[in-house]
Amino acid sequence: MTRFASGPTRVAQAVVAALLLGGLARAAEQTPDDYFPLSKGTQWIYSADVDWTVLNTGGEVRHSHVTFKSEVIDVFSAEHLFAAKIRGFIHDLSWYEPDRPPADHVIVRVGVNRYYLIDQNVAEFWEKMIRSASDPHLEELGDDNILLETPLRKGALYGEPAQTPRAWYCWAVTGERRVRMAQAVSRAKTLHEYSIRFQTSPDHTEMGFTPGIGITRYEYGHHGTVANCRARLIEFIAGRPRL
Repeated sequence: MTRFASGPTRVAQAVVAALLLGGLARAAEQTPDDYFPLSKGTQWIYSADVDWTVLNTGGEVRHSHVTFKSEVIDVFSAEHLFAAKIRGFIHDLSWYEPDRPPADHVIVRVGVNRYYLIDQNVAEFWEKMIRSASDPHLEELGDDNILLETPLRKGALYGEPAQTPRAWYCWAVTGERRVRMAQAVSRAKTLHEYSIRFQTSPDHTEMGFTPGIGITRYEYGHHGTVANCRARLIEFIAGRPRL
């Protein structure tokens, strides 16, 4: 015999159904901008410890604690492509020089889930990209320049296909965890952070990425000439949403 809910039971089931539908609706509404916010004016401020080898000193190594800002200063959007010009990207700290100003970089999102980092000939690339308008097949947007392939999941590998079987010379999502962050980053008690690693013979890079915020942790180590960086995000400022 079929039993029909009544009274409080029916109300409870209706509440649960509403919550589930609400969650599905929010998931459906999530956009790439929600996963990796790159609107103009967005800022990430890091606290970092850096070690570097001073040029022309025969190997003198110095250490410093620095505060580093990364900021989206311009954006461009076309049919299948979105790009953000960023002044000061966290990997500038990998080979730190005290008097070097922050460099410009471009992060390009092709489609909804592939992000590329352009850090060479940035001004020329930016102009070329605008001239090409909606062409997502620019030669610079290759596997050797990929930064993220989302959504991230533990065990995923992305980058140059020939390298992924050994998980070297490509990006590997090595872990995920719940983390606490400063109030200036997020008011949430804990956030979900993925660990992503790029391992080569001469060096390694590891970063933490939190959906909705961006790169929250960064580590670089060179295995020869001393060049090290350990940085963590201490403040996140959301930019103006795109209309």
